[in-house]
Amino acid sequence: AGPFGGEPVGSDGGKAESALDALAPQRRQAAQTAMDALLESARGGDQAAIAAARRSLEALGQGPEAVDVLAWEALLRRLPDRSFQQATDSGERSGKQRLEHPADGGVAVSYAVRLPRELGVGRRPLIVGLHGQGAPPEAALGFFGRLAERHGFVVAAPEFDVHPGEGYHHSWEEHRTVLMTIRDLVRRGLPIDPDRVFLAGHSLGGHATFDTALSHPDRFAGAAPFIGAHFAFGDVYLSNSRVVPIYVVDGEHDFDWPERNRKAVKAMHKSGGDATYVEYAGRGHEGFGEELPALVDWMRTRRRDPYPLQMEWRAARETDLRRFWVRIERVAGKLPPAPVTNPGKPFVLPTVRAKVDIRRNAIDLRTKGVREVTLLLSDGLVDLDRPVTVKVDGKLRHRGPLQRSLKVLLDDFLERWDASQTVTATLTVRLGR
Repeated sequence: AGPFGGEPVGSDGGKAESALDALAPQRRQAAQTAMDALLESARGGDQAAIAAARRSLEALGQGPEAVDVLAWEALLRRLPDRSFQQATDSGERSGKQRLEHPADGGVAVSYAVRLPRELGVGRRPLIVGLHGQGAPPEAALGFFGRLAERHGFVVAAPEFDVHPGEGYHHSWEEHRTVLMTIRDLVRRGLPIDPDRVFLAGHSLGGHATFDTALSHPDRFAGAAPFIGAHFAFGDVYLSNSRVVPIYVVDGEHDFDWPERNRKAVKAMHKSGGDATYVEYAGRGHEGFGEELPALVDWMRTRRRDPYPLQMEWRAARETDLRRFWVRIERVAGKLPPAPVTNPGKPFVLPTVRAKVDIRRNAIDLRTKGVREVTLLLSDGLVDLDRPVTVKVDGKLRHRGPLQRSLKVLLDDFLERWDASQTVTATLTVRLGR
């Protein structure tokens, strides 16, 4: 299966796989055919076809031989394995190409991609490479693309600089180009391992790597900013390195960025984060291609946990309100209208501390500045066949069953195309403050 691929996706695929295996062979094949039709419709973007395909899945979920939500979840979790044949059949195995992902309500953005000459069998790790200011995506593809040939990575480089000549804006528009590129590669049928997605970039792309990975730590296994620095929101997001490891590379004479990076890494270590800092003495604003072998070794030991049992985070932007299995629906105060180094008054940044007790099948949340929150659950986090207890800020908010829902599963998957971090049940809590 190669050094990176082959293992099951998700924290508890066993229950879902058992549900799928329990189906009669003909029913299982009918379910697979219906799921394939839905995914093919979703790739084409035809809303009428998507709706018809969803109705077919819902029909199979009824009657004496109903296909359980867990079985549908198992089929989605198998997507990266099945994608190998789809990518082979569709011709997506060719080397370097430039693709454009659909607008999906925003501005369409192009990206360059390079695949290994031999995809092999099993899931492939992905590196999303971000270019420097004024450079095309092919510049990042040329630097990180060598890892496709030598180590079996899929490498993609989006045109993320949506404000040419104006520097990095720390904006959702820039984050979106990265997240949509990952989503589009999976939609096209490439066998991407959702728990082995890494972000890396140079200079302007290094700034963006810092910001995007720390703002959306639930999407990456790690991030490597080269000759870039962390500027906006100060220590608000640095603590997110506890769940997304950071590998920083810089030269001693690279503006004032080494000093910034040393302070950032120190802060990440203080918060319990996984941060590595490499500084080349006597060097400046350079590529540091010689660091790639060590970076690959570092990546081999990092893997995203799709369902962390503990997490603590603050949000400073409306587009950063989801972390793993918690989504803030409404905040109590104002969020900063633009990136600032250390947000203070009059802003009240929403804060969430979440913990799962597996033995008790219980969830405990502590919040600040939050008025409404939704838990995004699956059997990878809690046992949905048992009563679930939820406390928020010391008050009991739920004790009892939570029903799995095919609609919840499909809505979340078709939004994110993440075969590992699936959601089958939700619980929304209004805090009334």
